[in-house]
Amino acid sequence: MNCNSNTAPLLEQSTIMSCNNGCTPKDINVICKKIIIPAGQEILGIQGENNASKRYFLVPKITENGDDLSNAQFNIVIKSDINGTATIEIKEPQILENYIKLEWKIDDSITNVSGNIQIQIEAIKDNFVWKTYPATFVIATGL
Repeated sequence: MNCNSNTAPLLEQSTIMSCNNGCTPKDINVICKKIIIPAGQEILGIQGENNASKRYFLVPKITENGDDLSNAQFNIVIKSDINGTATIEIKEPQILENYIKLEWKIDDSITNVSGNIQIQIEAIKDNFVWKTYPATFVIATGL
């Protein structure tokens, strides 16, 4: 069995699973512009929650074309059928050796309605825009 923390489900863990990874969200990797969501972490929160969860994204510091994103402004663009499109500015990206770590706090502007939402990460700097492919996350229904 593979006990890689990025492949073990966050929710609905199997009874045959022997790894104890708890409920802590794992870093979400961006590879070749694709957001790779670890199993079980597509659920961002429950409808009505506010600042109760976070997600962390690891974006390559150097793009596939050799562009350095170290000095870029990062945003998370969110789209839902109910709320339309919104952009969240990432205030303090953490520059690591080969990656840039982005923290996304899930607030009630995101969890106000249950259902699917799409997100996309963008990096903007001097006449340059880099984007990931959109990825789908879920806000679970509350009572």
